[in-house]
Amino acid sequence: MIRRHDSCLSGVYMIVRRVRPLSVAKIAALLYAIIGLVAVVLLSFVFTIQSLLGIRAERPGGALVGLILGGGALVVLPVLYSVFGFIFTLLMSALYNWAAGLVGGVEIEIDASGSQAPTHPIYEAAATSAVSTDRTKTL
Repeated sequence: MIRRHDSCLSGVYMIVRRVRPLSVAKIAALLYAIIGLVAVVLLSFVFTIQSLLGIRAERPGGALVGLILGGGALVVLPVLYSVFGFIFTLLMSALYNWAAGLVGGVEIEIDASGSQAPTHPIYEAAATSAVSTDRTKTL
């Protein structure tokens, strides 16, 4: 549903009534994997520093355990973040669809005037390719 808001002549309000849970969950899984990778880099740094300083060295093999935990976390944590992020986002997306059916969804405002064109190079490249595609269709 699209409707204009009285106080904002250039904006268009749209309501997100439904989302596709699998689509949202795939994006969330990627984002959670990135978050997990950043977290694991920090954790592996801490474990490496501990092993180099000998903090865990009072136990036999303590320094080796620190290095193994740091290296193992590089693989395990991003995967776990991604899997659990996918599962819980899938669940929350389905719950959103149910709740939006009850209360109407989330309103978002979109600038319909077109005066603020995106400035990111990816958007500019997409706009250029769309123009060149349109020109080839008319020829």
